[in-house]
Amino acid sequence: MKAILLAALLAASTHFLQAQQPGPRIFQPPGAGAEILNEELPRFDIDFPGGNPHEFVGEIQHALKKVSEDFYINVIIPEDAASENLPALKMRNVDASELFKALEMASTRQTPFPQGGGMPPGMYGGMPVQQTPRYGFRTAGPITPRSIWFFQVEQPQKTASTKTVRYFQLAPYLTEFTMDDIGSAIEAGWNMLGEKHATKLNFHQDTKLLIAVGEPGHLEMISSVLKELGAGMTNRPPSNPKPNKNPEQPPSQPRAF
Repeated sequence: MKAILLAALLAASTHFLQAQQPGPRIFQPPGAGAEILNEELPRFDIDFPGGNPHEFVGEIQHALKKVSEDFYINVIIPEDAASENLPALKMRNVDASELFKALEMASTRQTPFPQGGGMPPGMYGGMPVQQTPRYGFRTAGPITPRSIWFFQVEQPQKTASTKTVRYFQLAPYLTEFTMDDIGSAIEAGWNMLGEKHATKLNFHQDTKLLIAVGEPGHLEMISSVLKELGAGMTNRPPSNPKPNKNPEQPPSQPRAF
């Protein structure tokens, strides 16, 4: 009788201990079978010389096969993003998640607009900035060796145009300079910025007004040119008016540059 009771107690305690042992943690994403959460991604070395996303994924697959023939990566690359140029990179002992995160962070950058003052303040010490396209490989749900990654390119949002119109009285300057002299001096600065046609100029003969339409930074450059011309005129003795190189246009007809 004692032996039977002892066996029963031993069986009960064994069942209790087994019930206390934690089982594997699993998740059940929609449309997928049970997967173990604590699976580790395979680690590999990669030396990518740069190229498009398909070439990049091919290099990853080649690196995974060096570790094990059983390793692979699932990636979807939309046709409209297949020509994106990815930078060269060389990494050791990384997994796909770490690699893709670093690549996306490297693609995010901001550069100042090559324009003069007078623009709305942005980042980079008050200078306006332009965003570059951001790209990366992303996946939904928990990350496992069987995750499906998709390549995505996010284009920067276009900002509203800040073009405006300003008028400049040129009569005081035309006693020593022609309109062509003034216009060429203004356009010389725009040429150096590579933005000659970003602003339009018209000269109204009757009123001697220069009418300019463009970004505030470009219009501010016109003010700078006229200021420097005026400073030069006050520092030298008066001279005879310089003849206009071009015949006058009919009254009230603005002249474009």
